[in-house]
Amino acid sequence: MKHRYTTIRKRTLVFMAAAATAAAVTNGAIADAVPDYTVQLLGPAAHVEDINSSGMVVGWVIDRSGTTRCEQPQAPQYMRAFVAGAPSTYELLPLPAGYDGARAYSINDNGLIVGSAIQNHPTAYPQAVLWVPNRPSSLGYDVQLLAKRAGLAGSVAYAVNNDNQIVGEAFDKTTGASLPVWFNGPESVTDLTPYGAVSIPQDLNEHNVFVERNGDCFHLDSLTVVATPPGLDLPGTFEACSINNAGELVGKVTTPTGATMAICLTQSGTWEFFGVASTSAPAQAYDVNDKGVIVLDTMYPGAYEFMPAVHYPGVGLYPIDVLVPESPQLSWWFTPESGAAVNNKGQIAVVLKNPLTLESEVGLLVPIIRAGDVDRSGVVDVHDLEIVLKQWGPCGPDCAADVELPHGVVDVFDLLTVLQNWS
Repeated sequence: MKHRYTTIRKRTLVFMAAAATAAAVTNGAIADAVPDYTVQLLGPAAHVEDINSSGMVVGWVIDRSGTTRCEQPQAPQYMRAFVAGAPSTYELLPLPAGYDGARAYSINDNGLIVGSAIQNHPTAYPQAVLWVPNRPSSLGYDVQLLAKRAGLAGSVAYAVNNDNQIVGEAFDKTTGASLPVWFNGPESVTDLTPYGAVSIPQDLNEHNVFVERNGDCFHLDSLTVVATPPGLDLPGTFEACSINNAGELVGKVTTPTGATMAICLTQSGTWEFFGVASTSAPAQAYDVNDKGVIVLDTMYPGAYEFMPAVHYPGVGLYPIDVLVPESPQLSWWFTPESGAAVNNKGQIAVVLKNPLTLESEVGLLVPIIRAGDVDRSGVVDVHDLEIVLKQWGPCGPDCAADVELPHGVVDVFDLLTVLQNWS
């Protein structure tokens, strides 16, 4: 079901996540620890895949130009990769010569983007691509195909971290089997199955650890795999989507009857479920940042409405539409099943649809910053206090914790600002 956030202000209902060991649903007013947001429309999108620390978003859009009534505009060759950011920066990423469509899956803080390109041919395999910024501090990208290897028919790059490590999948030319791979050099691609990887990389953190689709974690530095913690009594099959730097995993679990639930494997090794099992649409968690904020699609307890949501650790689960103030200029729906992403600044990327024109765009939710919010996440909390304590004393002009006069030093005045504005 689609929802318009312009007609819904913050409701007094919050659905708490149901832990695997104690499925509790708690109602109450929206907590102070949950930030308010502004929304910025960035440009056309069908699916959001990733967002970096600068708020640059990547994904893909359907390019219907040149299609005829008999053609299928959602075929892979009509998909175009995009990168978008605020203010007013949007670009369809260039295609390699001879290719007709592309998807972008990941962007790092250096601006490198990875994904795949496809040719308009029924037997064509996708090919992994890398987009590299060609102008500092502005849009404009060069595209290159990532290394090919004898015996491989094609490949896809799914994740790139700030160390510029790239992982993805490749396809065996003889059998068509999918292989987890590491693009570990300009002309190199390494099959990771001999080292114990068994399923496709989904996301890669800053410790060079990627999570496989089955939930196992693979360490690139040691070429070793750590299996999903054993003995967990899941009601079905776990499929991972994202990993943060603390090692928390998010994704979905599918029951034997086909119902799905969004799920998180926490630092303590326990599973946490969100909402209730859905059979009408695929519930799943898309992304988790280093503070444990999770963006997901879920079915809500009691209301049984399926839509995008945000889970704040220790606080609860909220429909996205209740977090955004009313705007007379916008009348767009938050669109489920279109992906979502969240960065460490608390910025959230989703897809919005205009109910009149049916156009879809990237929506960037930006937390409204309050005094004392040192890390600019929209909430004043222990993370801000930690930064103040770490930067205590004389500091330079780029010192984040120096929020009050006198500038040039982090002192008791900066500490008081954090404490007086505590969430």
